[in-house]
Amino acid sequence: MKVVSERLGHATPAFTMTAYQHVLPGMQAEAANTFGEHLRRAQLRRGGGNVAGNTRTIGGHAAPDRDTAVTTIDITADMNDEDETGLVWTFLDDARERSVITPGAAVVVGTPVAPAMAEVVNLVDKPAGTVVHLRLLPGEASNYVDALDR
Repeated sequence: MKVVSERLGHATPAFTMTAYQHVLPGMQAEAANTFGEHLRRAQLRRGGGNVAGNTRTIGGHAAPDRDTAVTTIDITADMNDEDETGLVWTFLDDARERSVITPGAAVVVGTPVAPAMAEVVNLVDKPAGTVVHLRLLPGEASNYVDALDR
């Protein structure tokens, strides 16, 4: 989204998302399907065998049986939610396993409908709780094997 925002001359990716939100519902489903296909291929390349018919758990929610690899969201985040740093943020309390969320870690973020890969930039203690800043990562999910193996 950052690249698209820059190419359109928008100040922030959040502005781009707001301006084009009317086209996103179909794109979210398409992105989730594409992401699932990349995960399935990564599982097969790592010798996972036939993964058809597995029930996936994403963010603690059972997803429908499909021909996909099993994956789990490490931390839920609204990828349109940027703070004054310009980074996507969420609370550490939204993490599946808090010990995984450390600066420099590559993690699976988002929601069951729209998972993505991100780098944990930092953790900041605030009165409302610990804020996790995330930098969304480019490329195919299969490039991030460590995070996908969890």
